[in-house]
Amino acid sequence: MVLFRKNFYIFLGMGLLLVPLIHSQLLLPPLPTLPTIAQIFAILTLNLLQFLNLNVFDNLTPISTTNFMTLPTVGDTVRTLYYSFGIYCPLAQVQTWTCGQKCVDSGGTDNTVIQVYEDTVQQTRGLTIVNNPRSEIIIAFRGSYQAQNFLEDAVSVVLVPLALTGGTNVQVSQGFLLAAQSQYETMVLPNLRNQLAAHPGYNVVITGHSLGAAMAELTFAMLKNSTEFGSNSTLSLFKYGSPRVGNIGFASWMNSQNSSVIRVVNKADIFSHIFLNSEGYVHSGNEYWRAPNNSDIFCNPNLYEDPACSNSLGPSYNTNDHLTYLGIPKAGCA
Repeated sequence: MVLFRKNFYIFLGMGLLLVPLIHSQLLLPPLPTLPTIAQIFAILTLNLLQFLNLNVFDNLTPISTTNFMTLPTVGDTVRTLYYSFGIYCPLAQVQTWTCGQKCVDSGGTDNTVIQVYEDTVQQTRGLTIVNNPRSEIIIAFRGSYQAQNFLEDAVSVVLVPLALTGGTNVQVSQGFLLAAQSQYETMVLPNLRNQLAAHPGYNVVITGHSLGAAMAELTFAMLKNSTEFGSNSTLSLFKYGSPRVGNIGFASWMNSQNSSVIRVVNKADIFSHIFLNSEGYVHSGNEYWRAPNNSDIFCNPNLYEDPACSNSLGPSYNTNDHLTYLGIPKAGCA
């Protein structure tokens, strides 16, 4: 109960602070004015943690892991980011893939949109695109879109079991799992079946930013666990600004998959350090850290969370670093 209260107040403070920041990056109707006292509370919560040098976000003792994941190229990592950011744009632009420079830099007219699926209950959006010149099928997920969407996932720290073949005590966030499942049966499976039938041998790229990264990771896990796609070695996963998704059992299972997976962290992005280690959450995958001095660091793949990388900045995290990745701003669709 003490840990739940600690998480609740941290996430409440962060949520109240992040709502206007996220909203300002999207072309949405004006938000109702948040009470000044709520914004002050949010800022004080983060500042107090930093003043006390109280890193409640990361307290995982370095643990070795057997990691069979492989790293993609930096060029692939940058190009895939455009899909994770482009999906935030207005629906009509995403459907035609005319989201300005992001869409151009991802390959422009080489991309064919197969489907954009929106779940009105979970407020999630998924995108399937085919890029024939690169022989790729891209599945992207949008991050947090509305205040309610973000706060529901942030407060849902409950870990629930996820049955994965060969996994031991695998648990994941209930909120993230519900979000991923809202797209899996309706959008992911039918599109992937159809496109692989039409384009056998194409690589499958799964990606997302923020909440979308958590959805991408769970989608990747469900596909790798399936009898239909589990042996498909062409699956790759690109996560940008991803919160922690599951426990050490989930991280261990993910790290045992022989696929190209990368977890990108931009500088002091606070989103990459929630949910908390103290609640049983552990990151999976290889961390690629864009450090505050703009150097690119491929972190130790044999540790669950390398303390020499982004965790070394705790608790001096911020929200601004969540809105730009690898020098590319999330804002802008023209």
